[in-house]
Amino acid sequence: MTMHRAVADPTDRGHDACVVERAEALATRGAITLILHEPIDDATLFAFVGGLDVSVMANVWGAHSGWIEMCHDLGVRVVAPNIGFYGEQHAPVLYDLAGRGDEAEDGAAASEDATVDARRLADTILVAVDQGSAAPADVAERRDERDAGARVHSEIYRASIPTR
Repeated sequence: MTMHRAVADPTDRGHDACVVERAEALATRGAITLILHEPIDDATLFAFVGGLDVSVMANVWGAHSGWIEMCHDLGVRVVAPNIGFYGEQHAPVLYDLAGRGDEAEDGAAASEDATVDARRLADTILVAVDQGSAAPADVAERRDERDAGARVHSEIYRASIPTR
């Protein structure tokens, strides 16, 4: 498991004592190897992520993920919570959060007390591993996707400008 040093630094606004405590406990038991690191450049990040079997997102909030997009491009399967619109992005393997509020019915949000159930997450990771490696994205298809999105945005923008 990799973790930004900021998460472990009590003086940093990104500090999360609960995450640090759980990660250190897992590392002490030998269940994971914990690697604390500084922010890294894109090439190093892509090489690291590209070498993973599965990337796990433990977010309890969010709508759309650049991380899922990157993993898709690199051919890395993603395990993500069933929130926001993650499920509409390149078919990640989804897991439910415990403690989701009623507002989460459509997957758009989770309550502040939503938590990740370790057993549920572990079972979902096994499903993702069993699915095997994902194929890296086709560059031409990604360009076509980007161009189609740009055309739609341009059409919406032009339609919103009042004519004189």
